[in-house]
Amino acid sequence: MSMSDDKLQTYGLIQHAWSQFEYRVELSRRFASTFDADHLIMFDDIAMVTGESERLMNLSSIQGCDRSLLPALWLAIGFEYGATVLVYAPPNPIELRELISIRKKLQEKLQRTILIRILFNGINDILALYERSVEEYTELCLKYMTISSFRPEFSSQYHVQQLKKYANELFDYIQNKRRTLVFPFEVTPYHVQELSSYTRLILPDLPTNDKAQHNFVLRHCGFTKLPQLFVSLISVFFFL
Repeated sequence: MSMSDDKLQTYGLIQHAWSQFEYRVELSRRFASTFDADHLIMFDDIAMVTGESERLMNLSSIQGCDRSLLPALWLAIGFEYGATVLVYAPPNPIELRELISIRKKLQEKLQRTILIRILFNGINDILALYERSVEEYTELCLKYMTISSFRPEFSSQYHVQQLKKYANELFDYIQNKRRTLVFPFEVTPYHVQELSSYTRLILPDLPTNDKAQHNFVLRHCGFTKLPQLFVSLISVFFFL
């Protein structure tokens, strides 16, 4: 697409283009270009933006629950060295089966390979393990579930600690090219503090949660159905 970024944004909102294949591919390309990055690293957990009490009460049994696999697959299209997802827990084998199926369809349409890795407890690519042997991968999942000493210690800092520990190996993977974009579930001051000294890593800006500002931006682009969406969402909660 030859549109400017602003026109592409408006086109996406007005034409509901998020379901269009070419639009998603263009977004991933511009996403990488905006950050001038060759490689993407995504974290798979919401622990950093969930309060300690809520995490203990509601998320203790589903640590690693917020999968970033499908978003990483789409975004990987725009990065020369694709995407790497750091996970606290190995994904369900069904998740990987579906991910591989979707990747195959996307690659056929693009006529090229989409590079994506899933790293668990170090630099072990468990997506490659699954593709090599479903049986071995299933054994890994069972071992994770049944042997507590095999599981990494759960901490809201887990992903950042893993990234810092294996940064050199990750840089070697991309042949020390330009930069790697690190994309947590939500950027926090902790991420900035811990990773700002790495010149080959870049983070998105700290987010703003100004809902009024978001509403004005959407309305400026012609998206006028936000109040109706809120009402629909509330009705779903009441009538479930």
